[in-house]
Amino acid sequence: AKQNIDKKLLVAVHEAGHAIAYSTLFNLIPTQLVASAASEDGSGFMGSHRIEQTRESSLATITVLMAGAMAEEIIFGKEYVTSGSHADRHRATQTASVMLRKWGMGDSLSTIASEHMSTAGGFDQLNYNIDDDNDNIENILRNQKEEARKILDNKLDMLQTLSDKLVKDGKIEPEDYKEICATFGIEAHVHDTKEIVSHGYHKEYKKFYGKRNKLFIVPNPKTGLVVLKKE
Repeated sequence: AKQNIDKKLLVAVHEAGHAIAYSTLFNLIPTQLVASAASEDGSGFMGSHRIEQTRESSLATITVLMAGAMAEEIIFGKEYVTSGSHADRHRATQTASVMLRKWGMGDSLSTIASEHMSTAGGFDQLNYNIDDDNDNIENILRNQKEEARKILDNKLDMLQTLSDKLVKDGKIEPEDYKEICATFGIEAHVHDTKEIVSHGYHKEYKKFYGKRNKLFIVPNPKTGLVVLKKE
């Protein structure tokens, strides 16, 4: 039925948008990429990894969440973006909120809580001035939505390729997706789902002290302790 084909294409475009942003920003292959519409209420899914929450990765996560609706907007027009992306916007809002109010990734150093929260566990000792962050949360969402637009505008051919394949096959296997990424200039890899994806702190540590003191890390073969020696 035409309605079923339309639904499957809509889901395919939406999930392809998520996937392109995810691989561009994290250099990772989604654990799953599915667009199924066996019935009218077909659905899709892009599987992601456990990622260390930093300011950079949190903003990237919000961009990925906004990219599904942005793909719909680019292809079908703003007037025809569906309500199906409300869960993505909800998660994006939650992420921006905890960034600023809980994780200390904004201007405020205190933990900010709603006055409606329970006072159990010391909540009565928190900062309740949430109004200052409302505009900041909205600005984060708008900024990351535009980042999603830039990424997708630069990968429209890839968006079409992924969408067509999802409509045809209903899903894309990781190895096939990796090959598509390589075709369109994205270097992405398969990552063990049991491991948390981190920033690469070991390399940054060595880089920092290498520049500062021109030292390098050497393990002592007798004690096993790590020592610093000059070049």
